[in-house]
Amino acid sequence: SSIGQNTIIEDYCSILSNELIGGNCKIGEKVQINAGANIYQGVSIGKISIICMGACGFKNVPENSLVIGNPGKILKNDYKTR
Repeated sequence: SSIGQNTIIEDYCSILSNELIGGNCKIGEKVQINAGANIYQGVSIGKISIICMGACGFKNVPENSLVIGNPGKILKNDYKTR
């Protein structure tokens, strides 16, 4: 995995292998980022969200969301995971 400078990763996040996370990103609490995801520079991911395998090219993600595909789309909002 590669994490850019000035990126904030909050508590209880799960980041698997082979991710590219750009600089100045904010990863919220309890976010799960699966293998092969690419998060562009300056993107914010709301708490309790899941970024699926290989998802990339998305903008800011609201809380409790499920992001899937390339380009990444929010498949479901208010996705309760935990």
